[in-house]
Amino acid sequence: MAKVVQAFPSKVLLFGEYTVINQSMALTIPFSLFEGQLIFCDKGRWGKAQDLFSQDLYHFSQYMEQKKEEFRKLDFTFHSDRLLFDLDQGLFFSSSIPQGVGVGSSGALCAALFSLYGDFLPGALSKQREVFKLMESFFHGASSGVDPLVSFLKHSLLLNSKEKKSIELVEEDFGRKLQGRGESFFLLDSRMPRKTGPLVNLFLEKCKDEKFNTLLNDKLIPFTNKAIDNLLGLQKNMLDDIHAISSFQYQHFDPMIPSHLQEIWKESLESNFHKIKLCGAGGGGFMLGFTKDFAKTSALLKGFSLREIVF
Repeated sequence: MAKVVQAFPSKVLLFGEYTVINQSMALTIPFSLFEGQLIFCDKGRWGKAQDLFSQDLYHFSQYMEQKKEEFRKLDFTFHSDRLLFDLDQGLFFSSSIPQGVGVGSSGALCAALFSLYGDFLPGALSKQREVFKLMESFFHGASSGVDPLVSFLKHSLLLNSKEKKSIELVEEDFGRKLQGRGESFFLLDSRMPRKTGPLVNLFLEKCKDEKFNTLLNDKLIPFTNKAIDNLLGLQKNMLDDIHAISSFQYQHFDPMIPSHLQEIWKESLESNFHKIKLCGAGGGGFMLGFTKDFAKTSALLKGFSLREIVF
C-alpha cells in the first residue's frame, strides 16, 4: 500500500429513517467506530472485492458525467478524468464500515470522493446536501444526501423541516448528558445483509397509497419531530417517544423488520426500559435500540450482538 487519503466515519441516523424523504426532521451523528478511506494499493494483490469496487467506480464516473449539468447548477465540478486515472493506478476504498447494515458505507465513500475529486464553491449546507443527494443516488436510486454530509463534516446534523428544510450543526453534548442519566442508544446486529435501494423503492411505492401517506404525515412524522425536539432538549420522556415510532414501524413497516426479530421487537414494545426501531432502511443489518439500562438490556437480549453507542 502507498498513499493514504483522509478517512471518513460511518454514521448513525438516530431519527428520520424514511420520513426524511417526506420532509420530516432528522438527526444523525458520525460514528467513528467504523471509517473508510481511499488508498492506492498494488493491483497485482487485488482480489474479487477490489475488482468489483473498481468496476462500480468506473460506472460511477460515467454517471457523474451524465449529471454534469445538474452539478454545475449547484456550483460543483467533479473531475471524472482524475478518478479514472487513479483507478488505473490502483485506487481502492479501504473501509471497516460494514456494508448493508445501515451505518452509511456509501455515504463515507461519497464523502471521500467529494473530498478528493470535487470542486465546490462555498455555499449553504443545503446546497452541499443536494450535491451529495445526487452523488449517492448512484448507489441507492434515491438519497436524502444526509449520510455523505455527516460523514464529510464529521459532525452531528439536524435537518429541521420546520425551518424551511434548514440543516444545522448540532452541539454534541446531548449524547454525553443522555448517558449521564444512564440512558443510551445501541446497535443490534440482525446478522442479515440487506440492500437499501429496493427497500427505499418499496417505501416510495407505499407512499402512493393515500391512506398510508396520511398515516405517515399525521402520525409518524410528528412522532419523529417530537422525539428529536425532546432528545435535544433532554426531556425525560424519550422512551415514550421512541415507543410511538417503534409501534408505528411494527404495524406498518413489516417488510423492513426481519422475521427473526419480530418477537423481541414486540417484547420491547411491552418493556418499560428499552425499545427497538429501524436503523436506516431496515430489512437486515443493524437495528437501533434505546435503553434506560444497557446492562439489563444486554442480559435480556444475550442471544444477540449489541453495541452501545458512545458519542
